[in-house]
Amino acid sequence: MNLAVFMEATGSAVTEKGRYDARSVGKLLNWSLEEMAQYLGVSAQTIRKGSDARSHQAKLQELAGLYQRLVEGFFGVCLGERTGKERSHLSSTDRSLVKRASAHASAWLNTPIAALGGRPKDLILSGRLAVVRALVEDIIADAE
Repeated sequence: MNLAVFMEATGSAVTEKGRYDARSVGKLLNWSLEEMAQYLGVSAQTIRKGSDARSHQAKLQELAGLYQRLVEGFFGVCLGERTGKERSHLSSTDRSLVKRASAHASAWLNTPIAALGGRPKDLILSGRLAVVRALVEDIIADAE
């Protein structure tokens, strides 16, 4: 994982406390507050009251990890792959690539995938994130 890509892709979803914010993660994925609540198994009101609550962190970390894997690996924006070395900073061109890859990651989650029998997002919302993650890892492994 390239930390610069990670920070660029997920930075807006991390609070000053170092926690993921459910509303911000939802914005990254283009998910509604109600969809984030469904994923977390809480009410939308609970998220409104404390969207970076400790009780949400494990599931938000899983979801953010999948999103990061999509951005960095699945769409090939990892700077190590692109340039053959790790870099600790991003150029404006690199930032544009991460932003574009982030949009593709969000779109992919909403696209019906035959191997999954539906949209990855629907599987995630039904508690089957591990199935989606396994497919992503298989796709990335086949591409390498």
